[in-house]
This record gives sequence, structure tokens and C-alpha cells, in this order.
Amino acid sequence: YHEPDKWKSDIHRQRILERAGWTFWRCFASTFILHREAVINELIKTLTQLNIHPIADAQIASNLYTETRRVQAFEELVAEIEIEFE
Repeated sequence: YHEPDKWKSDIHRQRILERAGWTFWRCFASTFILHREAVINELIKTLTQLNIHPIADAQIASNLYTETRRVQAFEELVAEIEIEFE
């Protein structure tokens, strides 16, 4: 989250990274709260179009500097897709 006075520099940084090949997907917290199901559907659609899929049975490296959580979200919405946060 950035304050409104940081948006210009944030968008500038994003444009630089996009020119380097990065892809961004943004969601405002208020949109997520009000339209959670639609936002999750849009994210899954975007990940699928980018050919990004969960890694089945992946061994997740654990170290002192990383916290890893595995979350099963919206089972009726995304079936067996697991979303991993690192």
C-alpha cells in the first residue's frame, strides 16, 4: 500500500519494470472487499493467460528470512488450485 503522494513514483517504477519484461496485475483493497469473487476470477484468468500454474507437490525451501504459507481459497470457485504466498 502506498499513500496517494507515492502513486506517481510507484507507477513510474512499474513502467520501468514493464519495459524490462515484468507483468503487473493490480487490485485495490476496496475492490477486493466489494467484489472478491470477480477479482479472484480475474486473477486466475490472468495467471492462466500468462501460463502460470501452481506447482504440484513442490518442495518449498524454508529459511530464516522467508515465511511461507499455503492457502486453499474459495474451493467452490477455484476447485483444487492452491495459492501460495511467499
